[in-house]
Amino acid sequence: MASPLTFYLPIKQDKESQAAVEENIKNFAAFVKESLDETQIVHYATVALIPNPPPAKGNFAILLLTNFDKAMEPYLTVFWNTPKVRELTVKLVDIALYPPEGEIKTVQDYIKFLTSNNLTPQTGPTWTNFYEAYPNTVSQIIG
Repeated sequence: MASPLTFYLPIKQDKESQAAVEENIKNFAAFVKESLDETQIVHYATVALIPNPPPAKGNFAILLLTNFDKAMEPYLTVFWNTPKVRELTVKLVDIALYPPEGEIKTVQDYIKFLTSNNLTPQTGPTWTNFYEAYPNTVSQIIG
């Protein structure tokens, strides 16, 4: 059974932050492909920029959507233990409109940062806001 992460992070509106977010997502798939493939738990990962409403320029937020095997904390622990993925997500603290207090130094800091910005928290023992068409894990699918 898969689980979702819908990470939504409003970002600063200064030129440096706007440029940094554009640069971070430009080659997202190529940057994380090998690392995510090695985990064998990520079904899909998508990143998108949410534009500011017109007439404003730039982007209001970044949205990272992933579907993965495991529960949220074990999944995010895998992210923490995957250097390229951790590097990419920790960089987001620098451009966050509302950054966490202090640096992200531990796996628990990392989990707190990502889950506090997750739009699809699990509200009970089963997902009520997530549909999946098949019960297979990534390992079962790709062998």
